[in-house]
Amino acid sequence: MKAIHLAINKEECYDLAERLFFEMSGIDRKGDKFERMKEGARRMRELVEDRIDIKVKCIFYGGSDVELNNNGAVIGGEMFLCKAFEQINPGHVKGAYVYALTAGEYDFAGEAILNRLYSDIWGTAFTDAARELLERELSRIDMISDGFGPGFYGMPASEMMKIDRLLNFGDIGVKLKNNRILTPVKSCCGMFFSVTEGYERIDSACGDCTGSEKSCILCRKISCVT
Repeated sequence: MKAIHLAINKEECYDLAERLFFEMSGIDRKGDKFERMKEGARRMRELVEDRIDIKVKCIFYGGSDVELNNNGAVIGGEMFLCKAFEQINPGHVKGAYVYALTAGEYDFAGEAILNRLYSDIWGTAFTDAARELLERELSRIDMISDGFGPGFYGMPASEMMKIDRLLNFGDIGVKLKNNRILTPVKSCCGMFFSVTEGYERIDSACGDCTGSEKSCILCRKISCVT
């Protein structure tokens, strides 16, 4: 087990978050109406910027601390369930980077409804941008797998409590409520496996799976088997 110290470049995060925001909001189009909407969104970003507080914690588990078996992965003594793990050859896995990150709090209860919507989308954009930059930084030091975690590839949200036990979310100011809700809401957690060159990427059709650890077999019969 080893702590991985990674710095998320704030300027890169701002630039990426703006692109993601316009894609998520649907206002990345031409026309006077959309230009006005972009101006309003950017004004809201100026208020949001004071609340941007990106924090990351990442720990590497290697050797005997990581073992894949069918639809499960044991990391640091914790068993994680995810049917998509069946698509990974255990022989190509060297370890696992377990992470949690938060982009801060984005609740603007006193603002107009549209501004509150913009602030929520900005928070999601900064969270997704930080996660993408985290993946980019890990890729610079190691060959890594697809990203897994609660909400990805059908992994249940309840697996968050296991990640909390491995990391201690409190170190970055994140709390876990009811074993499946992170606060601040604009936070996420998960894992990337350290892999060899023989690793094959997970079927792209699985990436946005909204199923569960029990539903993958049926899904693969329908769409994932070539």
